[in-house]
Amino acid sequence: MHSLRFLTGGSHGETPLLVASISPSPTLERLELYGLVPTGRLPDHIASLPNLTVLKLGNCKLKEYPFLVLQMLLNLRFLYLGQESFSGKEIGKCRAHVLPKLQWLRLWYLNELEA
Repeated sequence: MHSLRFLTGGSHGETPLLVASISPSPTLERLELYGLVPTGRLPDHIASLPNLTVLKLGNCKLKEYPFLVLQMLLNLRFLYLGQESFSGKEIGKCRAHVLPKLQWLRLWYLNELEA
Protein backbone atom coordinates (compact mmCIF):
# COMPACT_ATOMS: atom_id res chain seq x y z
CA MET A 1 0.00 0.00 0.00
CA HIS A 2 2.90 2.34 -0.65
CA SER A 3 1.01 4.19 -3.37
CA LEU A 4 -2.44 4.34 -1.73
CA ARG A 5 -4.19 7.62 -2.61
CA PHE A 6 -7.72 7.18 -1.18
CA LEU A 7 -8.84 5.59 2.10
CA THR A 8 -12.27 5.36 3.70
CA GLY A 9 -12.86 3.83 7.13
CA GLY A 10 -16.08 3.49 9.02
CA SER A 11 -17.92 1.89 11.86
CA HIS A 12 -21.58 1.71 12.77
CA GLY A 13 -23.33 3.06 15.86
CA GLU A 14 -21.26 3.01 19.03
CA THR A 15 -18.72 0.55 17.62
CA PRO A 16 -15.39 2.41 17.79
CA LEU A 17 -13.42 3.28 14.71
CA LEU A 18 -9.87 2.10 15.38
CA VAL A 19 -8.08 5.09 13.85
CA ALA A 20 -4.94 4.55 15.92
CA SER A 21 -4.39 1.30 14.04
CA ILE A 22 -4.71 3.00 10.64
CA SER A 23 -1.25 3.80 9.33
CA PRO A 24 -1.89 5.45 5.98
CA SER A 25 0.69 5.88 3.27
CA PRO A 26 2.31 9.33 2.89
CA THR A 27 0.98 9.33 -0.69
CA LEU A 28 -2.59 9.49 0.64
CA GLU A 29 -4.55 12.35 -0.92
CA ARG A 30 -8.05 11.68 0.40
CA LEU A 31 -9.10 10.34 3.81
CA GLU A 32 -12.65 9.73 4.99
CA LEU A 33 -13.38 8.57 8.54
CA TYR A 34 -16.93 7.81 9.64
CA GLY A 35 -17.52 6.48 13.14
CA LEU A 36 -16.80 6.93 16.81
CA VAL A 37 -13.18 7.77 17.63
CA PRO A 38 -12.78 6.32 21.14
CA THR A 39 -10.02 8.73 22.20
CA GLY A 40 -12.10 11.77 21.22
CA ARG A 41 -9.22 13.23 19.23
CA LEU A 42 -7.69 12.89 15.81
CA PRO A 43 -4.58 10.72 15.87
CA ASP A 44 -1.33 12.65 15.49
CA HIS A 45 -0.18 10.55 12.54
CA ILE A 46 -2.82 12.20 10.34
CA ALA A 47 -0.75 15.39 10.59
CA SER A 48 2.12 13.61 8.85
CA LEU A 49 0.25 13.14 5.56
CA PRO A 50 1.91 15.73 3.30
CA ASN A 51 -0.25 15.03 0.23
CA LEU A 52 -3.64 15.03 1.95
CA THR A 53 -5.97 17.40 0.09
CA VAL A 54 -9.39 16.06 1.18
CA LEU A 55 -10.47 15.13 4.71
CA LYS A 56 -14.01 14.10 5.56
CA LEU A 57 -15.09 13.27 9.10
CA GLY A 58 -18.50 12.10 10.28
CA ASN A 59 -19.89 10.69 13.53
CA CYS A 60 -16.41 10.76 15.09
CA LYS A 61 -17.57 12.68 18.18
CA LEU A 62 -14.24 14.41 18.60
CA LYS A 63 -13.96 16.21 21.91
CA GLU A 64 -10.60 17.82 21.38
CA TYR A 65 -10.11 20.84 19.16
CA PRO A 66 -9.38 19.21 15.75
CA PHE A 67 -7.32 22.09 14.33
CA LEU A 68 -4.35 21.09 16.50
CA VAL A 69 -3.81 18.25 14.03
CA LEU A 70 -5.42 19.85 10.98
CA GLN A 71 -3.11 22.86 11.01
CA MET A 72 -0.27 20.57 9.98
CA LEU A 73 -2.03 19.62 6.74
CA LEU A 74 -0.62 22.37 4.54
CA ASN A 75 -2.04 20.96 1.29
CA LEU A 76 -5.59 20.46 2.61
CA ARG A 77 -8.08 21.95 0.14
CA PHE A 78 -11.37 20.40 1.26
CA LEU A 79 -12.47 19.89 4.87
CA TYR A 80 -15.84 18.38 5.72
CA LEU A 81 -16.83 18.13 9.37
CA GLY A 82 -20.07 16.21 9.11
CA GLN A 83 -22.79 15.16 11.51
CA GLU A 84 -21.47 14.60 15.03
CA SER A 85 -17.86 14.76 13.87
CA PHE A 86 -17.16 17.20 16.69
CA SER A 87 -18.99 17.18 20.02
CA GLY A 88 -17.62 20.36 21.61
CA LYS A 89 -19.40 23.68 22.05
CA GLU A 90 -16.74 25.64 20.21
CA ILE A 91 -14.40 24.58 17.49
CA GLY A 92 -11.82 27.25 18.24
CA LYS A 93 -10.16 29.81 16.06
CA CYS A 94 -8.14 29.09 12.99
CA ARG A 95 -6.20 31.80 11.18
CA ALA A 96 -6.26 31.88 7.39
CA HIS A 97 -2.52 31.16 7.08
CA VAL A 98 -2.88 27.91 9.06
CA LEU A 99 -4.61 26.15 6.16
CA PRO A 100 -3.26 28.18 3.24
CA LYS A 101 -4.74 26.05 0.44
CA LEU A 102 -8.17 25.43 1.97
CA GLN A 103 -10.84 26.18 -0.62
CA TRP A 104 -13.91 24.52 0.85
CA LEU A 105 -15.01 24.16 4.46
CA ARG A 106 -18.27 22.45 5.26
CA LEU A 107 -19.67 22.25 8.78
CA TRP A 108 -22.72 20.01 8.71
CA TYR A 109 -25.07 19.16 11.61
CA LEU A 110 -22.67 20.01 14.42
CA ASN A 111 -25.58 20.23 16.84
CA GLU A 112 -23.58 21.05 19.98
CA LEU A 113 -21.60 23.85 18.37
CA GLU A 114 -22.52 27.31 19.64
CA ALA A 115 -22.39 30.35 17.40
